[in-house]
Amino acid sequence: MADPDEATLVKVRAGMRAVKVASAYDKVYNDECVLSFDTPFSPDGLYVSLSSFQGYGQRHVALDHEKTGTALYVHLKWTKVPKEAPPEEKEKEAPTRMAIGGEGGFNVNEERFDVVKDNALVIMPESIRVPLPCPGLPEFVINAVTALINKTSANAEQKEAAIGWEHEVKPSKYAEGLVQLPPHKAISPDPSTWVCEESGMRENLWLNLSDGHIGSGPRPGG
Repeated sequence: MADPDEATLVKVRAGMRAVKVASAYDKVYNDECVLSFDTPFSPDGLYVSLSSFQGYGQRHVALDHEKTGTALYVHLKWTKVPKEAPPEEKEKEAPTRMAIGGEGGFNVNEERFDVVKDNALVIMPESIRVPLPCPGLPEFVINAVTALINKTSANAEQKEAAIGWEHEVKPSKYAEGLVQLPPHKAISPDPSTWVCEESGMRENLWLNLSDGHIGSGPRPGG
């Protein structure tokens, strides 16, 4: 790709003052507009600020420039192109049994598209485009652009954290070695209905997790 002309580089250098390089601790919104549902796959793509790391659709990027004075944005415009399966693979495409995954089933994880990425540095307010990668840009800008494009989005990080939290199940130290005896009665899932089996009290109750006995007062052994 041709290097930008000197007039363009002057504008890039002027906008560099507000540019930041995204670190591991920064939240980068490079997969969806913070004000709409535009993404890099939208017809007009997504513009991500090199100052705030927030993403904007084409309808909102000019407003952000006017509000913040940010001049440099990374424009991400991606297109899905269907893959052409090899002849030997086409014979295997049709599922032969009603199942998800496994031999003969529906392959839900198969990638059927290639993603063509058309990225550019955009200088506002003139919307001057510099196709990326561009070795003629200042090194600091190249580093900032590379970090922004490669950074996992804040939305994806949040989803990964939620999945990790849901899967993190740690056994209680009190459950280790707990003896489970056959229950002698059904226990209501609503503790407000429990009654002490000895005194009939409804307060200060405890439940024996081994045999399901409901008592009151001090716990045995505790």
